[in-house]
Amino acid sequence: MKIRLEIKSTTSIPIEVEGITPDKICGLDRLSISKLPIWIGRESVALSDLFQITYEDSLDNLISWSGDLVGVHWIGAGMTSGRMIIESSAGRHLGSQMQGGSIHVAGNVSDFAGAEMRGGLIRIDGDAEDHLGGAYPGSKQGMNQGEILVKGAAGKGVGQRMRRGLIVVGGDTKELCGWNMLAGTILVFGNCGAEPANGMKRGSIVQVGTNANHVLPTFKVGGIYRGGFLGLLNQRLKQIEFPNQLSFDQEFQINHGDQLLGGRGELLIGV
Repeated sequence: MKIRLEIKSTTSIPIEVEGITPDKICGLDRLSISKLPIWIGRESVALSDLFQITYEDSLDNLISWSGDLVGVHWIGAGMTSGRMIIESSAGRHLGSQMQGGSIHVAGNVSDFAGAEMRGGLIRIDGDAEDHLGGAYPGSKQGMNQGEILVKGAAGKGVGQRMRRGLIVVGGDTKELCGWNMLAGTILVFGNCGAEPANGMKRGSIVQVGTNANHVLPTFKVGGIYRGGFLGLLNQRLKQIEFPNQLSFDQEFQINHGDQLLGGRGELLIGV
């Protein structure tokens, strides 16, 4: 089934739509879908109270969202299968704790997109704000599997406590990219902000940009890195049709760290 949800009117009150995912609703009858509970502020209302719902019979489990969705939060949270298309920008917690399926956002996303993600694919055509693929306060780990692709820039704390998976950012990130990173891969085609890989235990951060002034003194400078896993990474970028690509002959200065935590991670900076 294909389901289209168009918000009826804009409001300054936050709307929370956790649980409205293809794996949970595409097998329901239309009356049941219209009565599904969502939240506006502290009030529980039916899905049809705030969204115009249209249906199309299909074998493709797809939910598309349209209208002004900046104040709509938790879109795709906990999703395990199916597809979502967001035709504009979206609010906080998009794809939070997602386990499978795919989400494609035509605009920007707010904080905690893909937070504590466990699988699937999130594709963002615009920018992402803070804590992309990160951990919630008090959590021991952030993103654990899956892929997040951002064509634009990203905020602070990208991949905080990340353990597995891939995050790709087409532009710059703000401070603390890979903060307390446990493993996984972050690829930034622009420059990272201050203190990238602060507290890193394992994993790789690849910064294509050449600004090396922000590398912490707790990282040990190594040699020049070329090829290796970057070739495999570029193959994946081509498979998923990410617009930015790594150059075959590109070279990176490798920095090993964080030495305070064993120095088993790597921060690669373009040269």
